[in-house]
Amino acid sequence: MKENPNLEFTQLSNKQLEDEVSYFIAQKLLSSLLDKGLISTTEYQKITFLNRSSFSPILAAIMPETLDISEL
Repeated sequence: MKENPNLEFTQLSNKQLEDEVSYFIAQKLLSSLLDKGLISTTEYQKITFLNRSSFSPILAAIMPETLDISEL
């Protein structure tokens, strides 16, 4: 496999890794609540924003700010 010299890799600290996993789990649970109709899309978006603030996932900068309802 040919290496891409433009790729830059960053090693995650234990805290960053824990935050990534916690964010992923929180979002999976949140999606489940939305799928079951237990929360609204507005609530989903608000809680997603709070999760991003709490866990600070590495990829938050490139994640969409709102949920695209057409994908549900």
